Amino acid sequence: MSYCTLNEFKQYQAVEGDGDDALIEQLIASATAVINRATGTRFGVADTATHVLNVEESVNERVLWLDSWCAEVTQVLNGDGTEVASDQYVTDPRNAAPYFRLVLGRSVNTAWVGDDISVTGCWGWSKTVPDDIKHACLRLAAYLYRQKDNSGDLDRAVAIAGNATLLPARLPRDIEDILRPYRWLAG
Repeated sequence: MSYCTLNEFKQYQAVEGDGDDALIEQLIASATAVINRATGTRFGVADTATHVLNVEESVNERVLWLDSWCAEVTQVLNGDGTEVASDQYVTDPRNAAPYFRLVLGRSVNTAWVGDDISVTGCWGWSKTVPDDIKHACLRLAAYLYRQKDNSGDLDRAVAIAGNATLLPARLPRDIEDILRPYRWLAG
């Protein structure tokens, strides 16, 4: 799944006609892959599944650590087969997905028990691509698209003697700035 569409790119870059469509689609896919590598995750992909968590590795007192990012929790079954209702735990973070753990409420008489705990939900960073990630993809694909023109900007590839091309050592600063908050995920 790419983080922006051909039509969004063409509107962003004011590209008319379809002569470069195949190239643009390839560059969008490349930009998406660069973002995935830079952040260590995929956005807008949340697979519905049940993860069975090993109690010994996932539980710390009243905290159940999830084995990957969870965009939405739909059901939790304790290791003894009893359902843990959504009002008995809070997700962490509390205000927005993706979640990385479930914490039992202090006033709840339930504890994490049994050999395995089943958590059903949508697993992944998010169900949709965040707007800033979409913008980073558009900006990076546009940056790659302009490289074919070998402009002399410091932000782009520069043609030197003959067919040689000198590429900048890093992504453009504005793309780095957009991706920075997501980089802690990769660590």
